[in-house]
Amino acid sequence: MAEQVILSAFVAAFVAGLFLLGGYYYNRRLERIRDEEQTWQRVGMPVINAADELIARLFDIIVRRRELQLDGELERKQDEPFNPSKELSTIWRLMHFFAASTHLEQHVADERALSKIANLRFFANNKARIPLKGNLYAASFPLQTEGQQLIGSKVLSLAESREIRDVDFFQFVKSLEDDDDLYSSAEASRQLLNFELPSGKLDGQLLCVAQFCIYLIDLVQDLRPSSKWEEFRLYLVSLLRAFNQSATGKTSFLYCRGDLRGEDYLNTFNVLPGDRTRRLSLRMNPAKRRNQRVTSRSQSGFAREIMSSGVRRRLGSQDISLAWQDSPGDLQKQLDSLFS
Repeated sequence: MAEQVILSAFVAAFVAGLFLLGGYYYNRRLERIRDEEQTWQRVGMPVINAADELIARLFDIIVRRRELQLDGELERKQDEPFNPSKELSTIWRLMHFFAASTHLEQHVADERALSKIANLRFFANNKARIPLKGNLYAASFPLQTEGQQLIGSKVLSLAESREIRDVDFFQFVKSLEDDDDLYSSAEASRQLLNFELPSGKLDGQLLCVAQFCIYLIDLVQDLRPSSKWEEFRLYLVSLLRAFNQSATGKTSFLYCRGDLRGEDYLNTFNVLPGDRTRRLSLRMNPAKRRNQRVTSRSQSGFAREIMSSGVRRRLGSQDISLAWQDSPGDLQKQLDSLFS
């Protein structure tokens, strides 16, 4: 009898211990999810928002042909402050993206905790930095990784808190007059954006910015799922494809060699390093995971379908298809009619 009482007490204590342990790990998991979401809102979303604002301005310049006066130096006049302008706000948007990316890198030492952060770092601090170096396209004004980081750090230094949320455009304009380092950073950014719009020969500076912008679009549309920039992406991809067709030396690619050749536009999409899936069929089939991502973009509420041939958009009762194998000139005409 005594042994049964002891055994029952032991079992009850063991079960109670399991419940306590389960509750402990459950609370730890909730805390981890809460901390990860706070991290995402603090350092992740500013990168996405800065990228989205920069894409919108580059779309205006490249597709809508709203040229800016970026071909002269930023003129500093004695005792006369800089005035906010569209040119300065364009330079600011690029610098703000560099600052948001630098802020992300400074505050997230280990991306394993949150796959979204891993994917964000893959785009912002890996892929997006590469084309701006200008190596492949013989750009007139390349910007090396160190220069991009210096610009980001300089913008962050405008705020005493060194938090990206505490820096804005008007503070940048106000500080531009007296801060030599900030002025030099703005001038480097201006030179980077001083590209020629597509005509007969593709400008190397434009190609650098085009590939950079493709990565920004993928950053925004993969992590927020969306497809609102998909026509713009297709056009930018066509510029790189046209460059490859005329190149006699090295050719460019987005995520793996050869992804800008062939007949399948879906090859230009990627499988992200932070993706986690327990489904064996997806782990063993990267193409299936890629297609799943494309599907999530197409179902994001923007009435677009991403296909092997390109992009189809429903506009009222009309379907408009853009083929990725069309020339940049033909696509430009279609985009003119679509966004006029």
